Amino acid sequence: MRTTISLPDPLLELAKQHASEKGKTLSEFVEDAVRLLVLQPAPSPPREPFQLLTVGGAPLDPAVNLDRTSEILLDQELDFYRPKQC
Repeated sequence: MRTTISLPDPLLELAKQHASEKGKTLSEFVEDAVRLLVLQPAPSPPREPFQLLTVGGAPLDPAVNLDRTSEILLDQELDFYRPKQC
């Protein structure tokens, strides 16, 4: 499709120079530039700063290995479901 656009002279000259350096016509160069701008994903909004909330209390038992949390949970479940002795 054909259309007419207006560009400031310095920008047009720069675009022509870049197109020539890349071995493209001005139309191909403008098409590539517009495609890059239109198809790039919109920037995501900045995130709110993360704030870590801590709670006071007794420190963890140093014997607890937090690298083995699944084993800790399994032990807790086994304790919970183990038959109670009267």
